[in-house]
Amino acid sequence: CTGETGSGKTFAVRSALRFFASREETAGRVERRVQCSVEVLDAFGNARTTHPDSSRYGKYVKLWFDHASGDAVAGALVTTQLERRRVCPQTRDERSFHIFYRMCAGLDRDEARELLHGAIARDFAYLSSYIGIEDDAREDEEGYKNTIASMDGAGISREEQRKALGICAAVLAIGNVDFTKGPSNVEFENRHEVDKVSRLLGVDVAPLFRGFAYRTIRTRAETSEVANSVDEAREARDVLAGLVYQQLFQWLVD
Repeated sequence: CTGETGSGKTFAVRSALRFFASREETAGRVERRVQCSVEVLDAFGNARTTHPDSSRYGKYVKLWFDHASGDAVAGALVTTQLERRRVCPQTRDERSFHIFYRMCAGLDRDEARELLHGAIARDFAYLSSYIGIEDDAREDEEGYKNTIASMDGAGISREEQRKALGICAAVLAIGNVDFTKGPSNVEFENRHEVDKVSRLLGVDVAPLFRGFAYRTIRTRAETSEVANSVDEAREARDVLAGLVYQQLFQWLVD
């Protein structure tokens, strides 16, 4: 279905899948798997805009039915480009993707210590601009439980879930990295945040710094590196966060 933002497309898809999945025994098994997959993608691909649950990606759900039994025998889910700029700070009455807030509200103490280093949503630059973080915390905590249940239902193993959440934590940590002007080029202002990103992504600090501090310019005759300003390093940081999250989302789709 198509329509403007807030017209009910996401709700309509969920309602249809819930209806098909409500049948007993083996009937509805494929529908339930597809329903769980859609719920997972909505957790990672939806956000609060002017509407509380707005899809920031396009999806096309297809089910094939056995005409004799009426049961679904196969399903397919195709998505279009994710709005990756949604990772970065929004206006005060909008949010980034749901999963970030759900993680902060729903992880148990040990998981929060490992992935978020004990930080809460308000501590992350990509999340802190939203004015309703505390008001939504209970809903986000319940949403986290539902997301984990949907990941289980979609066949995503607990180890894969842990890795996906680790990448989400890395994206939030990337947003907390900041820069200051050094004698010859930019320097990290908060090295401890960079160390978090390095650990969560399994990437050495040196290539991270080079990616933030320099940009490559290619011409027909030569390739050269140019030092970034502080603002340019911040822009490179935000681009990296969006690309990492986009790759995670594509992995979930695949």
